[in-house]
Amino acid sequence: MQNLGYVQDEARLQFRPLYYGHENCMPGHSYGPDMRANYLIHYVVSGCGVFQTGGKEYNVNPGELFVIAPGEESYYRADDKNPWTYIWIGFASSEVLHLDDVIPCPGASEIFNGIQRCERFKNGRTAYLKARLWDLFVILIDSENYTTKYIDEALKIIHSSYMRELTVNEIAQELNLNRTYFSVLFKEKVGVTPKEYLTNYRMDTAASLLKMHHKSVSTVARSVGYPDLFTFSRMFKKRFGVSPTKYLQSLQGRKRDFEEIHLNGIYLKEE
Repeated sequence: MQNLGYVQDEARLQFRPLYYGHENCMPGHSYGPDMRANYLIHYVVSGCGVFQTGGKEYNVNPGELFVIAPGEESYYRADDKNPWTYIWIGFASSEVLHLDDVIPCPGASEIFNGIQRCERFKNGRTAYLKARLWDLFVILIDSENYTTKYIDEALKIIHSSYMRELTVNEIAQELNLNRTYFSVLFKEKVGVTPKEYLTNYRMDTAASLLKMHHKSVSTVARSVGYPDLFTFSRMFKKRFGVSPTKYLQSLQGRKRDFEEIHLNGIYLKEE
C-alpha cells in the first residue's frame, strides 16, 4: 500500500552556518556586553548562568537554549559555584527569526552533540551543519509549548510516585531543571507551588483511603509517602482542619448513624 504525502509550504528560510564550539566554563566566566552580526544559539548541557538581552535578565539552566539575535546587545556569565557547560552554533539566516530569548528545549541535546561531531567531515561539513540547524528548527517550529510539557511531566511524576518519599528536588532533577526555576514555572501554570500541590494531592488521597477503604491511619500515612505518623497528622489537620484520627472517627460515627436509621426502619426523604 502506498502512503503519499504532500508538502504544502515552500520554505524560503535558508541557513548559513558560520562557526560552532563548546566550552566547560570556569566559575564566573563572562562574555560581553557586545553585539553580534549573526544569530548565535547556545545549548546548556550542565551548570547554570545568567543571560542578559533586550533589557531583561534570565537564569539559564540545563536543557535550555539562549538566543543572541543580530544587532541585539547581550551579556552572559557562568555561575560562580555551578558554571555552565554549553555548545553553540553561529549562523546567518535568510529571514528574520522570531525566537524567544530563552527556550526550554531538552530535545535539542542530541542535535547539539551532533554539531560537535561535524569535524569528522572534510568536504560535507557545511551541509551537515545546515541539516543539524534544520533538525533544531523542526523542534522549535512544530513543537508543543515546552513549559506546558514540563508541567504535564511533573504532574505525571507526582500522580505516579506520591506514595514514596518524593521531593520537589527529585522532580526538578527528573526534568533536568533547576529547582527554583521549576517551582516558578509550576506556580505560574498550576497556581500553587509544587510542594503545596504534592502535599495536597497526598492529603486528598489519604482522605479518600480513609473514607472508601477504611484503612488505619498509620497504613494510610505510609501509603501516601509519610513514614512519620506525626508529620502526616500535622499536614492532614492543616488540609482538613481535623486530625486523621478524628476524621476517621467522624466517618465511623456517620456509618453507625446510617446503620441505626435503617435498622429502625426510618427512611429520610429529600425535600
